[in-house]
Amino acid sequence: MTSVNPAVYNAPSPRRWRWASRGDMPVKKVYVNDVLIGEASTWTDVFRLLRAKNVRFMGKPGAAEGPSAFFVNGAVAKAGEAQAWSADETG
Repeated sequence: MTSVNPAVYNAPSPRRWRWASRGDMPVKKVYVNDVLIGEASTWTDVFRLLRAKNVRFMGKPGAAEGPSAFFVNGAVAKAGEAQAWSADETG
C-alpha cells in the first residue's frame, strides 16, 4: 500500500490562491495608441473597458503591461466598421 503525505493531500485548492479582493490589485492606467482611456487592474478588466468604450481593432493589436499601465496598440476600426464587425461576430 502506498502512503500519502497528508500535507500534500490536504493542500488548498489553487482557486484559494487568487487575490482576496480587487483592493489588493494595483489599479493601472490603460492607453490605446498612447491615448488614456481609463483604468484597470487586470487584462480582463482592460478587455471589459475596451468593450465598454466600443474600441475595436482591425487585426490583432499589440499589447504590453508596464509597472503602472497597460498599453494596447493597433489599427482602431471606425464606428461603422465596428458595428459591422459585431453583426458578423453574432452570426
